[in-house]
Amino acid sequence: MATLEINALSFAYAGREDYTLENINTVIDTTGFTLICGATGSGKTTLVRLLKRQLAPWGSLKGDILLDGKSIKALSGRETVSRIGYVGQNADAQLVCDRVWHELAFTLEGLGENPDLIRRRCGEVSGFFGIEDLFERQTDTLSGGEKQSVCLGAALTTAPEFLILDEPISQLDPVAAAEFGERLKRINGELGIGIILCEHRLEGLVDICDRLIVLDRGKILWQGAPHQLEELPYPCPVEDNLPSAMRLYRRLGLTGVPPLNTAHGKRCFSGFKALCDENKREYGGKAVLESRGLYFGYNKDKIVLKDMNLKLYKGEHFALMGGNGSGKSTLLYLLAGAYKPLMGRIKTEGKITLLPQNPESLFSQDTVAQEAENSSLIEDFGLDASKNPLDLSGGQQQILGFIKAVEKNSDILLLDEPTKALDGGLKEKLAQIIRELNERGVTVLTVSHDSEFCASCASRCGLLFNGSIVAVDDARSFFKDNICYTTAVNKMLRGNAITVAEAVENISEEDV
Repeated sequence: MATLEINALSFAYAGREDYTLENINTVIDTTGFTLICGATGSGKTTLVRLLKRQLAPWGSLKGDILLDGKSIKALSGRETVSRIGYVGQNADAQLVCDRVWHELAFTLEGLGENPDLIRRRCGEVSGFFGIEDLFERQTDTLSGGEKQSVCLGAALTTAPEFLILDEPISQLDPVAAAEFGERLKRINGELGIGIILCEHRLEGLVDICDRLIVLDRGKILWQGAPHQLEELPYPCPVEDNLPSAMRLYRRLGLTGVPPLNTAHGKRCFSGFKALCDENKREYGGKAVLESRGLYFGYNKDKIVLKDMNLKLYKGEHFALMGGNGSGKSTLLYLLAGAYKPLMGRIKTEGKITLLPQNPESLFSQDTVAQEAENSSLIEDFGLDASKNPLDLSGGQQQILGFIKAVEKNSDILLLDEPTKALDGGLKEKLAQIIRELNERGVTVLTVSHDSEFCASCASRCGLLFNGSIVAVDDARSFFKDNICYTTAVNKMLRGNAITVAEAVENISEEDV
């Protein structure tokens, strides 16, 4: 049984005196499913990149990482490639080939394996993940969930002993995220490959892992098994990222082992009643963006959007949800004028700014301070003004992109997955800024898979399906009536509350 042993590991990025990681000590074996969590910027990505020598950042390193007792610095390039697989935050950045089967074969070809083994491994992983129908597809035509599946399959073709994943479900819809989690569970349980997973989005993951490591400002705050979570300090830096059942349990002051998932929470809170405001909210006023009868496709054979109709009002926050590949991002690019529709028209009033899903392409300066002029927002969000934007964590880059978008002083903001890789505290700050923008008359359209963020922050929500928006309602009514695209709290307290904050505020003392 292979083991990864991290001994007294400390790391500082090149040119910096402060340590991103300090005195990390832990042991992980191939039988384990380890979940690493922590606030944005706590060092999660730095830690897992150090485990994969080819991806290790440049800087000052103390301590050592041992694979079966041997320092990874002493391993050959072939060993580190084949024994430790890696799937990063951004599937688009990881895909290097034009077709799926080329991508699956790429690493084995680079290692010089014989064609028979390559064909066999490609067939095996395709069957294991059920992606045979994607085998001949162009990689740039895949949805977000399909791209993640291909990246996962490509990482497994070398039969690694450990598989490292950095925020792999941050861009997946709730259904695809649950399916991805089950795939990881199968890889660990059926193939005996050790899973090391970094995530902010812990819903549906805590109950399938067997060990958690909580990082706080570069140090291990706590590590243990899920059944030991009652020992986790309250509150802690990941409090707002814990599964909703756990957060509600802890917020209500209950003791003992907290429920780990929605099903456990439903049993735990079965007798609780949250008497919330049931008044339906109506929104209207001056329309600042309206699309009518939009049709769009990337080629003649696949129409992504059809008869798309949408109306946004001045000063509102509209959240749009839907499955991966349903056309949400495509719609934002159409509304921003980056794409032209095949049919239909778009009417807008005022200046529009689009924040893309992956903001790295927006950065061209050497420091955060040079990228964004608003020093108060940089400070509020806890960004280091002296850092290079490309040295920031994924969540910090997301925030920097948001600050740059706000500085455009636009009338309409289009945000594509703005909460991706953010911890709960940063999400709340982001929500507060959006509320302030709404009060000033700025209209915000958010595309997101983050149900709780949309439920707590948006005024109206819509569901995109089969190329059109099939449902629009005020946020509370929207989530209250849904069964899949809804919050975990609504699933547990069916209709009585839709967010943890609402449930805590309205559950009676007698229930507690």
